[in-house]
Amino acid sequence: MAPLTLITGASSGIGKVFAERFAREKHDLIVVARRRNELEALADSLSREHGIQVHVIPCDLSVPDASRTLFEEIQQRGLSIDGLINNAGFGIHGSFAEMEPEALERMLTVNVTVLTLLTRYFLPGMIARRSGTIINIASTAAFQPIPFFSAYAASKAYVLSMTEGLAEEVRDHGIQVVALCPGPTRTEFMGTAGLQFGGIKYADAAFMDAADVVEACMRALSRREVVRIPGTLNALMARSMPFLPRRLVAKVSGKLMKQSQH
Repeated sequence: MAPLTLITGASSGIGKVFAERFAREKHDLIVVARRRNELEALADSLSREHGIQVHVIPCDLSVPDASRTLFEEIQQRGLSIDGLINNAGFGIHGSFAEMEPEALERMLTVNVTVLTLLTRYFLPGMIARRSGTIINIASTAAFQPIPFFSAYAASKAYVLSMTEGLAEEVRDHGIQVVALCPGPTRTEFMGTAGLQFGGIKYADAAFMDAADVVEACMRALSRREVVRIPGTLNALMARSMPFLPRRLVAKVSGKLMKQSQH
C-alpha cells in the first residue's frame, strides 16, 4: 500500500510543488486548499502522470473549527495518513494598529491554530504505527522581529519553536518532524501579503524558486535534520540573528518592510 500524505495549501506555490514531488515518490495524496478547481486540476494531472490516488478536499482553513472538520472528513473516508505537510499560511503587511482584526484573526488561525491542531489530531495515529513525517512550514521571519510584519513573524517563530520541541518529544516513536524555513520565494505569497521587493538592492539574490525550497526540505528529511533554511544567503542571515542586538535587527527589518510596501 502506498504511503498517504496530507498537504494543506496545495493548490499553488510550495504546497503544489510538494504535491508534485511526493507524487513522484509514489505517495497517495490528500490535497487541501480553498480553490476546488485548482485542486481538481492538480489531482487529475498527478493521478494520470504518476498512477497515484489523490483525494481532493476543498476547505477554508481560516474558519472556526476548520481543523476538526478536516480531520473528521478524513476519518469518515477511512483514510490513515503517513505524512502531514502543514503548508497553508499567509501574511499581512502594514501597521499593526491599522490591520483589520478579522484578517489578523484569520491569519493566526491558519498559521498557528490549524497547524497545531492538525498535528495534534494526526500524531496519535503516527505514534501507534511508530512511523510518520510532519513538515511544518515556518520562515526565515521566525528568527527575527519584523516591524510592519510583526504578527506574521511571531506566528512563524511559534511554528519553529513548536516544531523543534515536538521533534524531540516524538523522536523515540519513529516520527520525523521538520521545520522548513524558506526566505523570499517566487510564489503568490508576496502579492497576497502586499509586499514588493523589486528594486531593493540585493533582494533578488535572496529569492528562491519553490522547487528549490522543496528539494532543500527533501535533503533535510534524508539527513534527519529538524530545521532547514533553504539557500546559503538565507541561512547565513537567519543564523546570524542571535548574535545581533534585537533592537538593531528590528530597526533594519522595519526599514526594509517600509520600502517593500505596495
